[in-house]
Amino acid sequence: MPFLGIGVDLVHVPRIAALISRRPPQRFASRILSVKELAEWKSLPPSSKSSVQFLAVRWCVKEAAYKAMYPVVKPTWKEITYRGLTSQGHKPSIEYTSSNDDGTKIGRMHVSVSHDGDYVYSTVLVEGMLHTLHISGRSYQRPRSSVKMTTLWLTSILPAKMSFPKYFLEK
Repeated sequence: MPFLGIGVDLVHVPRIAALISRRPPQRFASRILSVKELAEWKSLPPSSKSSVQFLAVRWCVKEAAYKAMYPVVKPTWKEITYRGLTSQGHKPSIEYTSSNDDGTKIGRMHVSVSHDGDYVYSTVLVEGMLHTLHISGRSYQRPRSSVKMTTLWLTSILPAKMSFPKYFLEK
């Protein structure tokens, strides 16, 4: 599977603590958390270290995810949901749910998060989608890309005497 992108981010947890100390924590949380994350955050003790850490991790993961998806996809904060390590042993995961139906799709997303003292570090890898083209009874898979790149790729795999419809190149 081809990669769409890799994103990384580093967050200083006291910076997030300072942000939420200036205004009600609920305001900050409701701006950056998805519906699922907000419900989970509300179950934590208010103004606790775990509450601040929860927000710092989500901020860090979402920044890294944005960097991995941009410019193909420009997600909002609430379209990305991070789930940490579960008690059943499932590894952390990240989910992108687009709020607009522009047809842009991405492949699987992988996330790694590390905590050390006052810092949170995250890495997000996003897989790209593949196009499947059927030409003369054969199937070819290629990463999504521009029309120009697809045209170059097609001309490299097609026999010299074979052509493909012009309407394909114009889309």
